[in-house]
Amino acid sequence: MQKLILIISACSTLCACEETVETKSFYMENDEARKTKLVWCADRPDAEYSSGNCLNARVALHEKIERLKKDRELIRKQRWDTRSSLRIEREKCGSTQNPETYKFCLKAAEKERDQRHKEMTAFNAETDSLIEALK
Repeated sequence: MQKLILIISACSTLCACEETVETKSFYMENDEARKTKLVWCADRPDAEYSSGNCLNARVALHEKIERLKKDRELIRKQRWDTRSSLRIEREKCGSTQNPETYKFCLKAAEKERDQRHKEMTAFNAETDSLIEALK
């Protein structure tokens, strides 16, 4: 009888220690808690797929990254003409102008293209660093 009581009390103590499963919304709003939980989950591969907190933290991270990418894509489209550089140059310079004017126009368009590419590369690097900060 004493063994049965001991077993029941041990089981109830173990059950009481189980962590509360937080929601995806909680991890979406609490970056520090999400990061901490993801580090914890990475250290315990056996819990990574069975723990509700690990799953919710991972889903929250994925969703935040996707939202960030969509927001950054909208900003990118607002800042720069993302069509083909060749198409932009043809629109600006045409194809029926005299050769000297056409060459001058192409040089100016190339400078603009190079500057746009430089700015877009910096913007993409900034996006990558924002994504890394979420992890």
